[in-house]
Amino acid sequence: MNDDIVINENRLVSKLIKPFLADENVGMVCGNPTPLAPINFVDDVGISVFRIWDRVRMKIRDGQSVNTLDGKIMVFNKSLLSQIKFPKNMRDWGNVDLYLYLFAIKYKFKYEFIKDAVVGFRNPTTWKDYFRWHLRNFSQPSMLQIEFGDLVAKEYEKPKFIYIKSLIKEFFSHPINVLVILTEAVYLRLLKNRYATKEFKSTWDVIESTKTIE
Repeated sequence: MNDDIVINENRLVSKLIKPFLADENVGMVCGNPTPLAPINFVDDVGISVFRIWDRVRMKIRDGQSVNTLDGKIMVFNKSLLSQIKFPKNMRDWGNVDLYLYLFAIKYKFKYEFIKDAVVGFRNPTTWKDYFRWHLRNFSQPSMLQIEFGDLVAKEYEKPKFIYIKSLIKEFFSHPINVLVILTEAVYLRLLKNRYATKEFKSTWDVIESTKTIE
């Protein structure tokens, strides 16, 4: 379990280990982090991002894909962990959560997403934290192509019409949020390659505003 999360589910661990008991080839299981109610506008924009993405990811392989991966709550098969070898250059790890997922898929382990294994988390509540958070995650696929090649593009491939449909649906309920999201998406796209090649650090920047989970 990673980051600051709120657990309100008494059977959380039971739900997370069930796939391992059913299939010994399951190497990695991920729960379902869900944002807490917003406390300001920045937080609310982040929740719109989540709703847009949530509708998309659930339509791709019924949620059983890299699109539901989240390092806040993951469980691993011991046999998978015993095989993992990280590159010597920490830059080649990129996002460790994504590295572990791609490693599992490459070596024929199964991934399981458990939708009802829900935990709560706080979105960033300042613009500084918001951009730092999204930029780090937005840069990862291009960094991991060095280690996993075409597997990265294959796992991230998704029908664009699903995303557009979800974006339009969110626009009708939260138009200002969507306009902000589209603007920041352009900004992040411009910065992601620079971040991946020049500004990436082996340690995470602390996103302090996500710590407020009361």
